[in-house]
Amino acid sequence: MTDEQDHRMVWASQLADRVEKHLEGQYIYPHLYARLALLLQSEKLRFVQIAAEYTRRFAASGDLHVWTERHLAVVRFDEVVCLAPGVQPSDFEDHEAARVSVQIVPRSALAALELPSADADGQVLNGGNEWSAGLRDNDWSWPRLAVLTLTYKGIDKPILLPGKGDVAGFEALIPALLDDLAAR
Repeated sequence: MTDEQDHRMVWASQLADRVEKHLEGQYIYPHLYARLALLLQSEKLRFVQIAAEYTRRFAASGDLHVWTERHLAVVRFDEVVCLAPGVQPSDFEDHEAARVSVQIVPRSALAALELPSADADGQVLNGGNEWSAGLRDNDWSWPRLAVLTLTYKGIDKPILLPGKGDVAGFEALIPALLDDLAAR
């Protein structure tokens, strides 16, 4: 293995570690990460968000969003092998149905940030209860159920953050998102 290949493997491993935290120990088969490592290997990871659902035994579909210092990668995946700890990948290497698309846009393509009051179905978002709960205890951190919508030029649907997972990492990303928006 060359140093360059080793660097890609380390980058992919760092991404996988962040994704696995969102998936509560499940892990997505490495061919998904290999695509991103080849494209973004020179970029520092800033934030990762995934929304996935299990479509059949040992397979998942969903969206993975990866923010680096300069780019946003939007990964749409379908029927990608997703395994639990202790399950040997060689036992379930059916990758024929897997579909993965990767779209990379500059972070400066951010067109809007919104704290919506409802989703497309009229379900209340960012209600007073979500935003008041922590304040009663003098906690000014991002409310667990609050949603920020990001709209990017060139991306066909808005991204809802923070989703499940790393709220502290999301809070740290907010100033950079405002810089991205101002750079437009």
